[in-house]
Amino acid sequence: MRHCLLVSYVFVEFRGLEHLPTVKIANETLKRALYAADSNKEFDVRKNLLSGAAAGLSYWVGIYPLDVIKSKMQSLQNCKNVTWVSTVRTMIETGGIKTFGQGFMPCILRAMPACSLMLTTVDIVRAFLQKKGF
Repeated sequence: MRHCLLVSYVFVEFRGLEHLPTVKIANETLKRALYAADSNKEFDVRKNLLSGAAAGLSYWVGIYPLDVIKSKMQSLQNCKNVTWVSTVRTMIETGGIKTFGQGFMPCILRAMPACSLMLTTVDIVRAFLQKKGF
């Protein structure tokens, strides 16, 4: 847990990825479940890739509608009195509830491999540095 908080702080502080703690916690939880189900406890890249992809998916499933609202608000930044509520109302009136899911598949197709590779790389580098005494 200490490592998770440290990695989260470093990424949030230097990269601005406010969502990383959520992704990292989901990744660690899924990874522990995968390793607990197997008697072989050695590092397995496939398990790490799978847990990273699932963590990326779980993040975007919950956040995507909010991200759509934020993007719509940013495109309307020249308008006065733009609020979350008014933006949601406008989106529902113009396109219905399906407006909040438009573009979800391309987002997932990008996020799953990206999270999978990034989180696996972090684990590999961390294991390497621990072997070297860092």
